[in-house]
Amino acid sequence: AQGHTDKAIRRFNKALELQPNDVDSLQGYAAVLFELQDWNNLLTTYNNIIYHASEREAFIDAYLMKGFVLDSHMSLADKAAQHYEKSLSFDASHPIALLRLAELALRKEEWDRALSYAGRAIAVGGAAEDRVTAHLHLLQAAGFSATGKADESRAAIDAAKTNDEVKSKLEGAGADAKALHGVLREILQAGL
Repeated sequence: AQGHTDKAIRRFNKALELQPNDVDSLQGYAAVLFELQDWNNLLTTYNNIIYHASEREAFIDAYLMKGFVLDSHMSLADKAAQHYEKSLSFDASHPIALLRLAELALRKEEWDRALSYAGRAIAVGGAAEDRVTAHLHLLQAAGFSATGKADESRAAIDAAKTNDEVKSKLEGAGADAKALHGVLREILQAGL
């Protein structure tokens, strides 16, 4: 948080010397590696977290982050999809994993599949943060637009605009599938 990456690395290494494979230390070390954009070591660290974690959330977070890095920073979308799917084995209705899989389906123009993932995630209702729900509605808007369902697309855009971030990103953007998907990609590339 203070920007002293070298000190942080030394301290995490010391913590891991004292307690090898401590998941909290590995997660902190992963955060530093992310800041350094050291993707290969980051993926190795997340593999260690997955191997040694005992909490379900730690597994899910590790798979989601590995998927995000593989897709956004290493251009390995198919490998990313595998990791998002693995996270679903711990929580079959995890809204972020479903959102990421739905967006990958949009890229392949697999409209029905994208809409199915998004619908599944929205169905969990209160389990998703408002921000994630808005992103899911934006994804639906793109999918509906691509399949010629203009009324459904407009309704999904209105639902997405309940989130200020999405609303501001949609200012001046078109309502066609490509423009909507472009806005969603920009938001999702920024992080989980």
